[in-house]
Amino acid sequence: YKEIYAQAKIKTDGKIQEPSPEIWQKIAAAYNSDSHSTIKINSATITRWLQDAGQAIFDYLFPQGKTISLQQPFGDEESSTREEMIEDTLHDTPWQQLEAAENFRESQQNHQKILAWLGAEISQICQQPQQAKLHPQIQLILEMTYGLGLGQVAIAAKITEITTVVIKQYQVSRELDKVYRHLAKKFLPWATENLHIPFQSHDREVISKAIEPWLTYYYQTSATTQED
Repeated sequence: YKEIYAQAKIKTDGKIQEPSPEIWQKIAAAYNSDSHSTIKINSATITRWLQDAGQAIFDYLFPQGKTISLQQPFGDEESSTREEMIEDTLHDTPWQQLEAAENFRESQQNHQKILAWLGAEISQICQQPQQAKLHPQIQLILEMTYGLGLGQVAIAAKITEITTVVIKQYQVSRELDKVYRHLAKKFLPWATENLHIPFQSHDREVISKAIEPWLTYYYQTSATTQED
């Protein structure tokens, strides 16, 4: 995929086009040529494998309030689990380097690293919001948004009541957007160095959108830990 598509990919309006049917056929042919298996796969299978693998990676790195398990089926219409799929498709193929056990262990470690990094960054911006050019009450905004699950109108009213400093709903929204952008900017170099993921500057927008579920997970996990 990397050898063939990397040479053919085209950017349009700043976005990379997905491989054409012809490119997928070339990728499948190259895979079959390198594979020791007697079973030949087609371009549709290659496409599905890559989409499933990419979705699994994204779901793990940026959880949407759910737990990812090797025993979890890929989709509603599929009975095969991630573990079974890995065993079936990686055996005696170029994908064998991505053995399930090692990959899962590494992803667990990365998950803990990201949570630790996020906790440190949240602590810093809450203690020194001026350095990130954030509202002085950003700590309350974050806690009420992700810890209590309040809406922005309710948050604005609560903070105004508690601090006697008037804050509007649009200000709450703006401050949250600033937090996402700030964390995304800090995450890129950190991930490159600590997770060995070569993010580029143009990935910042994608990371910024993915920050929110991580904040939800962090605050909900913190609340559960405190209750225990």
